[in-house]
Amino acid sequence: MILKIHVCELPAASLNVYHELYPSSVVSPICAVDIARLSRHDEHEVILRGPFFQMLRLYDDKVQGKLVKVFEMVTMNSNRDHPSTPQNKDGEPQNKDADRARNLFGTLVSLARDEFCFKFCNENDLHDDVERYSVAIEAKRKRIEELRKENDGE
Repeated sequence: MILKIHVCELPAASLNVYHELYPSSVVSPICAVDIARLSRHDEHEVILRGPFFQMLRLYDDKVQGKLVKVFEMVTMNSNRDHPSTPQNKDGEPQNKDADRARNLFGTLVSLARDEFCFKFCNENDLHDDVERYSVAIEAKRKRIEELRKENDGE
């Protein structure tokens, strides 16, 4: 079995939307780090820490003459759960503003993941999934606008 994982980061435009409203919030790539540039060896690997995957497809392939199952997935490496994020003793945000920040960031990350999946499915002729991701993308864009308006209203 091979896990083929695409690691994506939050696009700069989405990060700008988030930092417009929450400029002091720390965003980091702690979920997945490509070690190719860090390794002394010729390693083309990604270190994963608590990742959440979206399955893209499962297929058979040959590697060194052997038939293997390939699980192709995507994960996002952008995270805002940093030690500087205010939380109560149960790990929940301390106030409504922190909760809104978490909801906005989660929706931005989910949108970026779905946009990657939409493009991937389109390029790989996974037509049923293309339509599903299109609907999900539109719903998340609307939710982001709602969250931005909620923030403007206060």
